[in-house]
Amino acid sequence: MGASPRASIALILAAVLAGPALADDPGGATAAGDYARPHVYAGLGGHYALADFGIPGVRADDGQGLSARVGYRSHPNLGFDLNFDWVSPAALRGASGARIGEVESYVVTGNVKLYPFTGRIQPFLSAGVGLLAIRTESRFGSRTQVPVGGRFGAGVDVYLDRHFALSVEGVYVPPLDSRIDDLPFALVGGNLQYHW
Repeated sequence: MGASPRASIALILAAVLAGPALADDPGGATAAGDYARPHVYAGLGGHYALADFGIPGVRADDGQGLSARVGYRSHPNLGFDLNFDWVSPAALRGASGARIGEVESYVVTGNVKLYPFTGRIQPFLSAGVGLLAIRTESRFGSRTQVPVGGRFGAGVDVYLDRHFALSVEGVYVPPLDSRIDDLPFALVGGNLQYHW
């Protein structure tokens, strides 16, 4: 894990922990209530992927990817979304560092999001479950596994105005199937959202 991903995770945690100081919007009831109104939202973005594989003698390079989501804010402090993450193919390396294959991942999860504050800056916690598709290729051939997986994270939404928000988050994605639970990874990234 390089300095850049660690710095990104530290910024996310700082934003979440600083939420009580930042989230009280001095704009008054109209601003705070409007950002937390019941509404549908959608977003597109990207992320940096950090592999945390537990396979002896094998490691994966860090990668990048894209994400998309659509959700519904049902209550000022509660939301739900359907999230799609794609992690581009990354090299698998043996103990010597030589490339021995590659891994590519897809994640589709349904998530619950908790918002303790309702102002212009809104830290959140999220938890979800869904399906992972993990494709590995090596000299022994190609294999795709589709286990149930989790998606657990924290982040912050920053509203630019009534409709547009920037969202930054860090999530941990572990397979929940014991046959493949040695292939977890983390995602750190952001997305631009439109809120109806």
